[in-house]
Amino acid sequence: LPVIICIEIMLIAGISLFLSCICVYAQDIRHIWNVITRMAFFIAPVFYTIKEISPQFRWIVAINPMSQIIIFSRDILLYHKYPSMMNLIIVFAFSILLLIAGYRFFKYFEFKIAEKA
Repeated sequence: LPVIICIEIMLIAGISLFLSCICVYAQDIRHIWNVITRMAFFIAPVFYTIKEISPQFRWIVAINPMSQIIIFSRDILLYHKYPSMMNLIIVFAFSILLLIAGYRFFKYFEFKIAEKA
């Protein structure tokens, strides 16, 4: 479970680094992000399992990294089984790449943001 929490933190930090730069230049992104996070909440399988979704729409849940983190946590806490190693590696790699890209994006705009503020 600590590994999954670390993956989640990396994912959130990467997204936050991108959004922190974008919000300086486009303040309306906050309102758009609110809508996106609400949609992602209902797409993520928090109150239902992925098996309850029609097979033709499962791909939508599968591409959401937070859905995978929720599924991993549910597998460990409720079913006492290890999550799929392949899915874990994919989400880990995506989180690392997002964190690195977010950090580079932030570093690129860091001085421009300081000048604008």
